[in-house]
Formats: sequence, structure tokens, C-alpha cells
Amino acid sequence: MKRLPALLSPLTLAAYPVLFLFAHNQGQTYATDVVRPLTVAVLGTAVLLAVATLVYRDAAKAGVLVSAFVVLFFAYGHIVNLVSKTSVSVAVVTGAIEIAALVALAIVLFRSRTSPTTPATLISVVAAVLIVFPLSTIAFSLGGRPAASTTASNTASSAPAAGIAARRPDIYYIILDSYPSQRSLEEFYDFDNAPFVDGLKSRGFQVADDSKSNYGATLLSLGSSLNMTYLDDVTAPFRETSDRTVMMDAVRDSAVVRTLREHGYRFVSISSGFSGTDPMPTADAELRFPKGSLTEFEVLAISTTPLAELPAFRETTDPFLLRRFAVLHGFEALAGQGPSREPTFVLAHILSPHPPFVFDAAGGMRERKGRFNQTKYSKDEYLDGFRGQVTFVNDRLIPAIDAILGRYESSNRPIIIVQGDHGPRSLRRRNNTTEAFYRERFSILNAYHVPKDIPCEIYPTISPVNTFRKLFAALFGTPYEMLSDESYFSTSHKPYAFKPVSALVQSDSPAPGDDEADDHGDQ
Repeated sequence: MKRLPALLSPLTLAAYPVLFLFAHNQGQTYATDVVRPLTVAVLGTAVLLAVATLVYRDAAKAGVLVSAFVVLFFAYGHIVNLVSKTSVSVAVVTGAIEIAALVALAIVLFRSRTSPTTPATLISVVAAVLIVFPLSTIAFSLGGRPAASTTASNTASSAPAAGIAARRPDIYYIILDSYPSQRSLEEFYDFDNAPFVDGLKSRGFQVADDSKSNYGATLLSLGSSLNMTYLDDVTAPFRETSDRTVMMDAVRDSAVVRTLREHGYRFVSISSGFSGTDPMPTADAELRFPKGSLTEFEVLAISTTPLAELPAFRETTDPFLLRRFAVLHGFEALAGQGPSREPTFVLAHILSPHPPFVFDAAGGMRERKGRFNQTKYSKDEYLDGFRGQVTFVNDRLIPAIDAILGRYESSNRPIIIVQGDHGPRSLRRRNNTTEAFYRERFSILNAYHVPKDIPCEIYPTISPVNTFRKLFAALFGTPYEMLSDESYFSTSHKPYAFKPVSALVQSDSPAPGDDEADDHGDQ
């Protein structure tokens, strides 16, 4: 029994970083995302501990050495980021120092004739104290979460299966993250997007030129559009929290998908690489990209370790490369879609032109700016990067749409919705509470390809909350009431404390000058 604390301390220390990361991301990811990295960390440490015990034949020595290894292994990324966020030499030096320290400790322990019971006991106490903090945080958070019956997926009502249309066309819902309206691009970015918009119109799209998003963040926008409702009542129990799993649940089990299933549709999800919409367990088929086998939480956990520096891991853990893979996969998967035996609903959330800017106008890799979710751009860098990424998206989307339409007979054309979830944010909110900030953030591209045999006239100010109300009324003959098209702003710290900004969004006040953009990769 005396050996037990010495052997348990390395396992506790291995579990601590994973649990700590989860505790500080409560409401940002699911508890199930912790299982795999926690299992790997603990089992990997157990194997090292078994080997060290066989070599030293002393539980205390093995515990001290493996504990030191675990601490340095998980501290590696934090040390590198603390010293320098970009220097490759710092990473190499840090790794060399850690290896030298471990080798020295291993030699000292091997030559020592006494068992290091005091250091082993001290490590056991420290490990036990440390693990209490994330465990208590997790327990408190999970215990205080309101019942699941209050979430959107359970309270939003789906339409009854009545008035079936003459045919059930395939439906493509393409979300281009942060894609603004033509007017917004011209006003804030001095970018003429008329050729792209005209290209959509020439392909039969109706473009809602004055469309505004209902919310200023991805999950809120999609939670609203896919449930055809505003979120005030749904999110009321969570108003003082930042628990985004509420909206993740709403997106994964939405009223739109349930309604379509009642009418015989199958659901295909194109992987986005964003934890809010990927994975999609309720889909009948998920089209995943080859490099996207890890969750966002797992990528974040690996990024603090030396594994992130290894070539074998770099392509599957480097968030800049993963963003490129996910976006390219989105367009390629869309272009490969076509008619099937059953009517199909295809959801494609493409994380572009949202920053960070990983594509130039021609699709090449842009220079990185700091860490992935903390990218800071000057105003000129942001404007230039966003223009380039819009150009790239335009050049990829039009061929994908042509490929889709080319696979359908004229009598069986699909419905295609191309929609921004919210606008970009080149203006800094902390310095700009002006109308221009809200106008930029909420003005979106909103375009609909609806075949002529389906009577569905799109009005210029339609917002995402009414997208499927309008379509389902035309498709299924179900009388959906059109809601008032409103916009609500909230912060990332209190995403459910909604502030009505419709009047500000519609204002024509000019944008003030600004030196630094404020959009640091948040969704």
C-alpha cells in the first residue's frame, strides 16, 4: 500500500491538464470530448510507469521520474508560448532543455541507493490537491446546468406533415461563415462583389439585397434559423452563462431536420471542422475530411505538448492547416453532390471568409499572425485579408453550384440556399458602439435558388429565422407565420443576454476610423 501514492501521482498529474482544459472550457464543448484524450493520457502514463518500475524496481523512483516527464510534457506548449509565439528556435531549445533535465534526473535516480520517498510523497500531495480544482469546477457546472428539456431542440415545434407538395426537391443549405452583403462589402471593404452576385442571379438565384442576420454569432444564428424561431424563451435559463452547448444541441437536433424527416428526407452533413456543427450525430451521412479525425478539444489538448511539433501530428493538429483542409473539403464535397433515390437535405457550414485568413485570393497560404484564435490584424491587414478570402470563396462556390445544378434534370432542380450566418467585424466594438459596427456585423449575403415550379417569392429583407418558414410553406402547404425580421446582439461572455439592435443595423451613419480589427477568430 505504501507504493500506491507514488504510483498514482503520475496518473493524477496526467489527468490534470485534460480535466483543467475541460473545466476552463465548460459550456464550449461536450463532456464526451474529454474521454479519448483523458484515456490516452492516463493509459500512456501507466505504460511509462510500468516500464520505469521494471527498470528501477522502486515505486518511488519510478513515480518521481514519470511525474517529472508528465509535467514537462504538458507544460511544453505553455513554455514556448510564454517565451515566444512564433520562434522555431525557442521550441527546439525548450525541447532540448526538457530532455536534458529528464535524462539528468533519470541518471541521478538510477545511481541513488536510497528511495526518494519524501519527494514522492510531496508529489502525491501536490497532485491530489491540484486535481480537486478542475473536478470541483466540472461537478459544480454540470450540477447547476438546467434540464435539457429547456433547450431549443426540445421546445421548438416542427410543422405537421400536411399539404405535401407535388415533388420534394433536394435542399442545399450552404452557410458561408461571416459572408456579408454586397452593400456591406462595398461600404466597409471597398470591394465590388457585383460580378459574384450577378453570377448567382444568372443561375436563377433570388438575392435578398437588404438581409440582416438575426444574431451576431454562428451558433446563435444557426440555432435560430434551423429551429425557425427566436431564442429568447429557449435560452432564458442560461442567460447568465456562456454555455454554448445549448445551441450546439439545438443545431444537432433541429426543428428543420425533424420536419424534413417527416416528409421523407434524409440528412447529409458536410464536415466543417467547427465543434458547433461538427460532428453531426443526427445526420444520416457525414462527409468528413481526411485530416479531421480529431475534435477541436483534442487539437487544443495536443497543442500544449511536444506532439504538435512532430510531422506525423502537424497536419492533424495545426489549426491553420486544418482550417484550410476543412474549407477545401467543403467545396469539394458540395461539388460532388447530386440527386439520389430519396429527397435529401444537405447542410454545409464553410468556415470562410471568417478569419483567420488562411487563403489569399488565389487560394495560397497566407502568412500566419500569432496563435490561431488570437489572431490580431491591423485594420489594413484585416481588410486586405478579408477581401482575398471573399475572392477565394467566390471562385470556389460558383463552380460547386454549377456542378450541383449540372447533375439535375431541368424538371427536378434543387433548392439551394447560400447564406452568411453573420457579417465580419473589422471595427472594434470597444471603440465603436456606433451604428456602423452593428451594420457591418449583421449585414449578410442571403441568396435562394428556388425552382420555378415551387412558388416562393423571396422578399429583400428576409432574415435567416424566416428562411425555412418561407420554404416549408411553399413546399408542404403548411401555413407558417412570417416572424418580424429582427437583429439581436450579445457578447461572447453572455451570449444569451440579447440586446435588440435592429434600428442600429438599419442606420446609414458612416463608419469611424480604426487602426486595429477586433475579430480574433471567435465564432
